[in-house]
Amino acid sequence: MLRIKQKSRLFARCLVGISLLSMALVGSLPAQMAYAQNSATYNQKCQDVNITKENCGILAYVIDFSRALSVLVGVVVVIMVAYGGVQYSASKDNPQQTAEAKNKIRNALFALVIYIFMVAFIQYLVPGGIF
Repeated sequence: MLRIKQKSRLFARCLVGISLLSMALVGSLPAQMAYAQNSATYNQKCQDVNITKENCGILAYVIDFSRALSVLVGVVVVIMVAYGGVQYSASKDNPQQTAEAKNKIRNALFALVIYIFMVAFIQYLVPGGIF
């Protein structure tokens, strides 16, 4: 069985991994759009059309995925901070349990900050934003 400290590190790494995966999914969008605009078969009438969720199929999936991921990350971070707070208040005078609880809260908040920066980067990459 994993210790609590290892679980919180694993949780933070999973959040970072999921964030990087979502960033990788969106990372290819500008290249695909640039190829579509520069290809010989590109329709000249479409140059003035803004790319939105309604007229770009993959963008709809990316937006839905990022929204669901944001909700999931928010819920998990709140649960981890609450669990760390309960663990901190129950640790009494045991310094080892107190340190584990502080680490759990710190790791959850660190994962949240990393996720916020990832979403900001994806918001920059996607034309029109994802929110």
